[in-house]
Amino acid sequence: MKKQSGILNLLLVAVVAVVMVVYMVCRTIQPAVVLPVLNIPMLLTLSTLALILKACIAPETEYCWILAAVLAALTFALLPWVAGEAAGREVWLTGLWGGVTFAAAERIFASLGERVGSGRGGKVAMAATGICLILAGQCFAGILL
Repeated sequence: MKKQSGILNLLLVAVVAVVMVVYMVCRTIQPAVVLPVLNIPMLLTLSTLALILKACIAPETEYCWILAAVLAALTFALLPWVAGEAAGREVWLTGLWGGVTFAAAERIFASLGERVGSGRGGKVAMAATGICLILAGQCFAGILL
């Protein structure tokens, strides 16, 4: 099978786009609804979901993690801006911290994946690792964003 180097960023765009569409539909149908804020735990959750999907769909792909982080920053800046969830200075802060969060999550997930992948469990172990990473990131609620 041909190695798809852009699958991770494609999955991240899909995950963020689905969440932004849900935000837009909720704001249209019920304007007073309280939705989760786009802060670091939410950005980490979206990043980790894309990483879990990549580990399940195409675990053997190789990519440049620096380029992936730059593209993730663009994704986290542009999609919330288009959906109307971020404006002005928030767009740049969300993009910056989204890229940093994605890079950190990707490096931690890759490191944990090498350790977990050596044993039995495969995809379920990667999903459990991702959930633990999401839960560990909850300590950043209300910090920087």
